[in-house]
Amino acid sequence: MKSLNDDISLINFLRNEELAALKLRALYSCNGYIGWRMSKFEEYEFYIRNKDFLVSENVLTFTDVNGKLMALKPDITLSIIRHMKDEPESLRKVFYDENVYRVSGNSKTFREIKQAGVECVGAVTEREVSEIILLAADSLKLLAADKNISLNISHLDLIAELLAKLNLNLETQNKIIKFIADKNSHGIKELCNSDELVKLASLSGSYKAVMPELENIFNKNNLSLNNFKNIIKNLINKNSELENILRIDFAAVSDLNYYNGLVFQGFIEGIPARILAGGQYDKLMRRMGHKSGAVGFAVYLDMLDKSIRS
Repeated sequence: MKSLNDDISLINFLRNEELAALKLRALYSCNGYIGWRMSKFEEYEFYIRNKDFLVSENVLTFTDVNGKLMALKPDITLSIIRHMKDEPESLRKVFYDENVYRVSGNSKTFREIKQAGVECVGAVTEREVSEIILLAADSLKLLAADKNISLNISHLDLIAELLAKLNLNLETQNKIIKFIADKNSHGIKELCNSDELVKLASLSGSYKAVMPELENIFNKNNLSLNNFKNIIKNLINKNSELENILRIDFAAVSDLNYYNGLVFQGFIEGIPARILAGGQYDKLMRRMGHKSGAVGFAVYLDMLDKSIRS
């Protein structure tokens, strides 16, 4: 009697997101990252304290047998930080393959969404940031097969420096961040008188094309700009293919209350929205009482199209 394996590969029974998760787990493990397992839920109060960091304020809750209000996990990074010891002199590298529970943008109902990703926590330097970006590029290539990919990258400290000159309230700053993400120059002009921010929002292109424009906006001795330049130059030196993949684009932004330094977004041809997002989040670590630095990214496996399968 034939076994199932004689006629049909078991891999054909996997959904696209399950197959992608297996590939990514192998990639991260081979790069020295250790698998991190966590509970499906946390105390609801924990997410309420950090609700500004969440994609949506809607959290799926239930009451446990002790009467305590619990929440099904809407975010993975928060849970990892909460349960990881704060050891700023050491370095922890972990990867995950977990489900989160969020409200669907279309149906407005809760969905179970599969994610994979990595977090590097502790004594984070330019070296670790570069390593994470290389791993993000490798993740995109692994999932895209023969499709084109793009890794859009920006530096939040440069945006923060320009905003600091304007002495704006937090609400106005957040609106400007959204306008930068949307490349809405008109909206920026309505809120502030900053030609520099308008120019920054419009920048998009290769390192060689965009860096001279950045040097016109900022002083060449600017520490954040030099940090940005050094990381990108080192990345391209390590892997020349990245020159065609990396794009400087300040539409890649995140909340300045939580993120700092480099942030990035990954795209695959044929998928209408970002499939990967990450960056440095030292500010989130401070808000949660940690002294460690941190950088990481998540891959949104629910975005994968059926055609992306090797």
